[in-house]
Amino acid sequence: MKIKKIFCLAILLSSSFFQLHGEEIPITLEKEKVDIHDRYGYFTYGFGLPGIFGLNLGMRNQHNHHGFEYGVGVVPLIFVYEIHAFTSYLYYPSPSLESQFYFGLGLRGGYANLTNNKWEKGEGYAAPGMIFGKSYHTKEESSRFFQVAFSPAAFAKKKVRFAPSINVSYGYCF
Repeated sequence: MKIKKIFCLAILLSSSFFQLHGEEIPITLEKEKVDIHDRYGYFTYGFGLPGIFGLNLGMRNQHNHHGFEYGVGVVPLIFVYEIHAFTSYLYYPSPSLESQFYFGLGLRGGYANLTNNKWEKGEGYAAPGMIFGKSYHTKEESSRFFQVAFSPAAFAKKKVRFAPSINVSYGYCF
C-alpha cells in the first residue's frame, strides 16, 4: 500500500513539474501576417448629387491597416462648375492586395459656382466627408475600386450650407 502511495505521488509531482516547467508549444489561430505597402495613382469618374458628374485624379498610399489619399477634381456641367482638392485618411479592416474594403474621413476644399449664370462669381468652400469603398484586382491584374463619398455640409466664406452631397465613383489605378 505504501508503494502505491509513493508511486502515485511521484507521478503526480513529475506531471505537475512538467506542466509548470515543460517546453511550450505555441498555438496560433491568426492568419499569417503580411506587411502590405501599396502606392498608386488613380483616375475616377463618378455620379452624384448635387454635382451629377465628376472627375478626379489622385494618389493613394497604404501601409497595412492605414491609408492616405490626396488629389484634385472637377465637376464640368453647363450651369454648375466646381474645382476642388481633397485629402482623406483611410482605414482597411482586413488589408489585402487582392480585395479589401475601406472607410475613412476626408476634407475637400475648392471653388464652386452654384448659380444659373455660368459667368457669375462663385465662392470658395471646405467640406468634411466620409468614404466607404472596395478595391480589387481584375483578371488582367489591374487594380480598380469603387467608393461612395458623403458630405453633410459645406463651409463657405459667408456661411455654412447644410447641403448634403453624395457621390458614387469608379476608379482606375495606374
